[in-house]
Amino acid sequence: MESKQNHSYMCLYRDSIYKCTSDTFKLSFEKVSSNGWDYTRDTCVVSSEEALVVYKDRLYTLNLLNATHKTYGKNNWDNCVGAVAYKGNAVCIGRDGGTGVCQSKSSWKWNQKHDTTWRDAKMMVRIGSKGYALGTNYIYEIDLDTCQYKQLSKEYWGNIRCAVTYDGFIYGFFSSGIWKIGTNGRKSVKVSSDNWGSAVWKCAVNFGKHCYLHCSNAIWYIDLTDGSYR
Repeated sequence: MESKQNHSYMCLYRDSIYKCTSDTFKLSFEKVSSNGWDYTRDTCVVSSEEALVVYKDRLYTLNLLNATHKTYGKNNWDNCVGAVAYKGNAVCIGRDGGTGVCQSKSSWKWNQKHDTTWRDAKMMVRIGSKGYALGTNYIYEIDLDTCQYKQLSKEYWGNIRCAVTYDGFIYGFFSSGIWKIGTNGRKSVKVSSDNWGSAVWKCAVNFGKHCYLHCSNAIWYIDLTDGSYR
């Protein structure tokens, strides 16, 4: 029998922030802020108490305990396609900004490392010290210490809706099902054939194998080991 696992996370909506709490069997919601986040491009948890929010025209830090926020880095972030936390900072990729690091010790100042154009990238996830840019006809592996990159796969991940990582694999949610791919260059493997095309863009979070996927009219709990859901 599956044991209960207590999980909680914050979800940014167009007009509010909700705290979602689950024991893997029951999910509850609590509105913790009425601030709107309509133009969020990506988020990443940079510490146990703080997340960095990449917004259309600036950066915010979000306090994960009370949902208050501070403003930093007013700039054009509209073309940011991915941000992952690493060593207390945030590594970001963009369609015109290249690859770089937003550094926490310098008020999240942007430090460009490469002028790579990630024009076909959709999102980025992290496994250990590597980031993975998922895009049209490619997956690139990015060394988060140096921001050097190499192509991992030429598979088409252009219509991905959400992605999480678990046990050394990237799990992508598509209308064709759930697919997982490792970091050894081998082809992806289908986990399930269920249609997740209605998933809200980039709105999935996981705690190990326990994944919570947001759709327009429901939140689904998914077991990543076999793709089963409820």
